[in-house]
This record gives sequence, C-alpha cells and structure tokens, in this order.
Amino acid sequence: YFGARDGSLIFSFYNEQGNLINEVKHLNYGNMVNFAVSVQTYDVKKVVITSIGNIRISELDFDNLEIFNPVENISVDFTNRSDSVDAVLNWKNPYHTYLSDIQVNGESIGITNNYTLTDLKHDQNQKITITTVYGAKNTKIDAFFDLTTPRDIIGPKRVGNFSAVQNDGGVLLKYDLPPEKDFSHVKITRDGMTIKDNYEGTTFLDSGVILNRKYVYRIVTYDVNNNIGEVAEVEITVVSDEVTKLSASTEADRVKLTWNNSMASGFEKVIIYRKEKENLVGRFLSLFSSEDGYRQIFTTNGTTFEDLTVASDTAYTYKLTSMIASTESNGVTIDVKTQKPQISGGNITPQPSDPNDPNSPPDSYVVKWTSPKTGKLKVLIGGIDYKTVNAADLKVVIPANDMKFDKFGNFDVQLVIIDENGNEIGVPSNPGSSNITWGGVNLGDLGLDAKSALTVAAALICLIGLILLLAMSFRVAPKLISLIKNSFK
Repeated sequence: YFGARDGSLIFSFYNEQGNLINEVKHLNYGNMVNFAVSVQTYDVKKVVITSIGNIRISELDFDNLEIFNPVENISVDFTNRSDSVDAVLNWKNPYHTYLSDIQVNGESIGITNNYTLTDLKHDQNQKITITTVYGAKNTKIDAFFDLTTPRDIIGPKRVGNFSAVQNDGGVLLKYDLPPEKDFSHVKITRDGMTIKDNYEGTTFLDSGVILNRKYVYRIVTYDVNNNIGEVAEVEITVVSDEVTKLSASTEADRVKLTWNNSMASGFEKVIIYRKEKENLVGRFLSLFSSEDGYRQIFTTNGTTFEDLTVASDTAYTYKLTSMIASTESNGVTIDVKTQKPQISGGNITPQPSDPNDPNSPPDSYVVKWTSPKTGKLKVLIGGIDYKTVNAADLKVVIPANDMKFDKFGNFDVQLVIIDENGNEIGVPSNPGSSNITWGGVNLGDLGLDAKSALTVAAALICLIGLILLLAMSFRVAPKLISLIKNSFK
C-alpha cells in the first residue's frame, strides 16, 4: 500500500534474474492506493517504485519470499492403436531454484515437461496428477488433469505368414493371428465369396474347389468392437495332372471329345487312346493295342478332338493322359456309344403321268433323302423288300403300279440302312408317313405317326368303354336283382 504523495507513481517488477517483467503506471493524487500483483504469475522478486520524474521512491526486495507453483498449461496428444491408446502429456514447469522433480501419478520422471501413458483402454476416463517437488523445502504441489481416451475405431492388423497350398484336392490355408489384445475373429473369402466367417482358427481347408483353376483368397480381421482390420491376400492355382471336365458327344459316324488341359507346370500335351468294347472287331484291334486294350489314336495340346474312324452303334472307351515334364499321367476315361445310323430329309413326291398336267394321275413316285451319302439303302414297300440302292443317289423312283398305301392313305414305304453283308442297321425311316390331327392337336408334334396315333386312340377308346360299363353296372344291377326276386315270388 502506498500513498501517492508526489503525483503519478511507476511500479517496475523484476524477476530473480533482474529482468524487467512488467511496468505499471498508477495515476492517483493524495489518496491511499491498493495495487496488487500476482507474484505467482510473474515470479516477482523485486519491486521498484519511481515517480513520473524518474525519482526512485522505494524498492522492495523479496529475498525471503518462497513461492511454490504447480505445473500449468497441461495438454495431451493421443496415439490411437487398434487395441490401446498412448497419451502424451505436455505442460509448463514453474521456475524455481529448489524445483527438484516431477511426478506423474506418483511416479518420478525427473525435471521434464512431458510424459507418455501407454496401453490405455479406449473410451475411458481417469484423473492424472502431476506433482512438482521442491526437494530442499520438502514441498509438493499437485496439478490435476482429467483424461478421456478416444473411442476405438481402428481394426486389427492383417494376419501374418498367410499361405495357401494344395491338399488332397482342396486348398489348405495357414496364417498367424494378429497380436492385438482386442482381436476377435477373421472372415475368409474365395474370389469375393465368403466361405468362412466368425472363425478363430489358424488353419482352414477349403474342399469346394475345382481342379485346374486359379483362386484368390482374402482374410479380413475383426476386433471385439467389430472394427474391420487389414486384409491379407494370396493366390493359388489348383492344378491336376489329369485333364478335367472330359465330355463326349456322339453321332453315328463320329465322336467328339472336349476337356480342359492340366494347368500343372511342365504340361506338354494330351495323348488320346481308344478301346472298343468286346466284339469281333474289338478283339481283333486288341492285337495292336497295349495290354489294357487301349490303342493310341491322337496327340494334341488342344482341348477338342473329333474321331471320325468309329463305327455306328458301337461302344468305345476313350482314355486321355497328360504328358507333364516328360512323364505320362494315369489318364482319365470316358465310355461312349455311337448312335445308330439314321436317314434324314426323307420325302416322297408324286410325278404326274402328263408332265403338262400336274393334276394327272401319278406315273411314278420319287423318294428322296439327304443323308446318309455313303453305303447302301434297302427300300421296302408294304413291308416287303423292293430293291437296294446306293445311298449316294439320294433318291429312288418307284413306279405307280408298285406303290402301296396304308389304311390311312399314307405311302407304305420304308428306307433302311444296310451294311456290306446286307444286314439292316440303324433306324428305319418312313418318308411317306404324314401327321394326323386329333382333337385339335397335331400328333406329329408329339412324335406320333399314323400307326402310333391309331394305337393311342384304340387304347383310349377301350379305357373309356370300361369306365362306361362300370358306371352302368351301378345303375342296372339293383334293378336286375329286384326283378329276379320278384320272379321267385
């Protein structure tokens, strides 16, 4: 407290080092004035009071004043991990000769202005105490700080040592789980499709694979808060030493094979063998075959083969082996049977007796076909052999007097393929049969010719007749029984 005797006073504040830290002019005349300054804020050690004319009036030296301050300006920076949080605390230490230590939650850390709290839990509150220790004076001053860690939004790291190996026709996945404490489970996908979820193991066998195909596996990690972690990926080609997807289509004079080649490293070619089922021809060909009856017929690095050296209506077994790094595999087999030869494109055209009058009575009939074009055909009229012709002619002319018709007015002509010995082979053709309509339905569309339609109609009539007789019996029988009883009476 000072009385302003000489007009305006100037207050100058100095720290322990003698540095001016503040200066205040106080303008009051003749009154007692109260000027207070926080020595804890400014670390004041000396106050010099002068007049406006720079006349020193008084000087106060606080040599014996001991001020013990706590730390101030506490702040925190977080390092957020998937399973924990690190908190880096920063603050400003007080300046004091006797400051000897800083303690955080009772732990001595020396005179420093930062400290890291590690492995904290997410979304947790706790009170932090930072203590300044003035050792020579045996004094401790606490400062308190409320710390709230952030919420967990980070998933685990990816699995380690992820590998995929072919195993017994499947793919065996192996990996190490991530080290995070809050790790929960993994999800396994194959080519984008989930094949295992909520899985906690370190190995998994995928048995749903197809040989000779490339796959991409991914494993995603999750923590207990269902945060999605990092993704690990591995590729593998599941190979087979054999061809896969072997299939066959047959006709009377050919067999077509298709397949997928092995994707094994070192694949060179496919060797095709054929074995005919046991018959005279098969036993003869086996003389030129291997011990298992197969005879090599072709080699290729393609994926299709058409065998044009087969007989019709004959069973064969094909075996396809793969040559990989100069080593032949055991092979894959398929059984086939060629179709019976068929005649297609058959039709009969009447030839009028008068070329100028298309409506004149037929003089002859031309029977045509489009296949086969090799071998011989037998022509039957009315079920009786009429003549044998070359299939290459693609037609035969039948005089009108030789033509016969069935009860429906259709041409009663059949064409039959025969072998070199005159034996009938294949499926007979009726080029003269026409379709009939019954009840508004074209029976030809149902695969029925005239004879078949007649058979079906007769069967239906019999069935309907039986139903009618049964219905009548229920009505007539009681009357007959009553009549008989009355007669005896």
